This record gives sequence, structure tokens and C-alpha cells, in this order.
Amino acid sequence: MVLDEVDRGRLEKGIDAIIDGMPAFVQMIRSDAMKKQMPLKDENDFIVGMAWGLTLAGFLAGYQNRHNAEIPAEDLGSVGEILFRRTKDIRDAIFSLG
Repeated sequence: MVLDEVDRGRLEKGIDAIIDGMPAFVQMIRSDAMKKQMPLKDENDFIVGMAWGLTLAGFLAGYQNRHNAEIPAEDLGSVGEILFRRTKDIRDAIFSLG
């Protein structure tokens, strides 16, 4: 089974929401207070990872609520493909902020 159009649309909208919220998220991660609390080797990679994690967690919770079941492995593969495809968009949003 592959993601149906509704689930695919929800995932894409979730990624779009993460991208739209990127300025605030990047500002928080790059703040002096955050740097003192959690020094990072590569802030941008951390931000991409957080974007992936937030997107995936939100999508999986929504999927389980909609289907009353956990996502099948083959659907999870489709989620990964979409996230990999959209990673450039996420990175572009980060790098556009300097």
C-alpha cells in the first residue's frame, strides 16, 4: 500500500508548515542562550534533523488518529521518500535565513 492522496497531502502540508515556521525555529536555535545551553557542531544539520523529526512525529500521530492503526512499513517508506525529496526545500529555507 502506498500513501493515499489525503495522507500524502497532509504530509506535504506538514512539511510546508515546518518550512513556514523556519524563521522562528532558526532564530531560537541560533540564539546565544541556546548556544550556551547546547553547543552544536553543525546548527544547520541539527535544524534539518529537528524539522524531519517534528514533521514525522506530527504526521505519524495524525496517521494513527485517521486510520486507528500504526502506519504500515510500505507507507512509512513512502513518507521517507517524500521527506528526502523535500529536504532540499527545508535546507533552502534554513540557508535563506543566513
